[in-house]
Amino acid sequence: MMIKKIAIIGCALALTACSSMDQADPEITNLNQRVSNLSTKVDALSTKLSEMEAGQKATRDAAEAAQAAAEQAASDAKDANERVNNMVSTYKK
Repeated sequence: MMIKKIAIIGCALALTACSSMDQADPEITNLNQRVSNLSTKVDALSTKLSEMEAGQKATRDAAEAAQAAAEQAASDAKDANERVNNMVSTYKK
């Protein structure tokens, strides 16, 4: 008699678990879809971040090149001023 009760309770629990799983399936599907959407958004943001970093590197390189050109121009101007001063000093003598 005890075995029958245990068997009946076991069957009832199994059927209850199956119906709970049927209700959980749409929720799991919904969560999977949301995770997929978020993963897509993360991938898009990662791509944009990579593009921004590449743009920043290009800007940084251009700024460094402009700084070097400005320093070279200042050096060239200094040299030219020294030559002009030397020529002027020879004419004054």
